[in-house]
Amino acid sequence: MKLREDLLQIVGEESRISTNEMVLIQHGHGISYHPGKLPDVVVFPVDKEEVRRIVRYANVYRYLCPHFKIA
Repeated sequence: MKLREDLLQIVGEESRISTNEMVLIQHGHGISYHPGKLPDVVVFPVDKEEVRRIVRYANVYRYLCPHFKIA
């Protein structure tokens, strides 16, 4: 999957990218009454620079890039 490989180039660690079904389900549903859609991949950036690079990548390749904030 090109998306996963490209994101790996950005974050640098396999452990911070997931296509695990349970992780996708967790991040594919919110508190909205609208039905959710599973993402293709979930990325766990560690700083603002990684977030910036991921969002830039998503914009260039026209991927939807919703956020999921954990405090």
